[in-house]
Amino acid sequence: MEKSQATKATPVIKPVPATNTTPILTATKPPPPPTPAQPPHTEAQLQQQLNRFLTAYCQAYGARNLTRFQQFFTPKATENGTPVSDLMPTYSKLFASTKGLSLRISTLKWHQPAAGRIALNGRFEIDLDYRDADAVHGAGKIDFQLAYDDTSLKVQKMTYSFDQ
Repeated sequence: MEKSQATKATPVIKPVPATNTTPILTATKPPPPPTPAQPPHTEAQLQQQLNRFLTAYCQAYGARNLTRFQQFFTPKATENGTPVSDLMPTYSKLFASTKGLSLRISTLKWHQPAAGRIALNGRFEIDLDYRDADAVHGAGKIDFQLAYDDTSLKVQKMTYSFDQ
């Protein structure tokens, strides 16, 4: 008995003549840089943005989230004359040594000394619930110099002092 051999179909490749031999080049423009955040136009809009900023700032501090807290500062921001970047180890130790933090900031007044800049004067209250020490309460005066970056307000300069 003979074995039947199945024949396999061999694909046939046929060249297709090119209709246009000129290479196609397309020029694309790079996307435009992100548009900087535009300051709100009305006083009420600015007040709302400041309120949102202060609420988020206090929440990040109270959550003891160093990564989120750092995002509220420009790279060259200062706190009472010291670069904030130099103070991050201090904040890290504070956040680790407390089981609870509460910060409240109320605005007394603010103004725009220049487009994209806000000077804010306020009051703060802070409660620190330490793991291995007595709780501490403090209050005082706080001033911010804020600036718009690409997406939001950031602290450029912060000065504060505790009430005596």
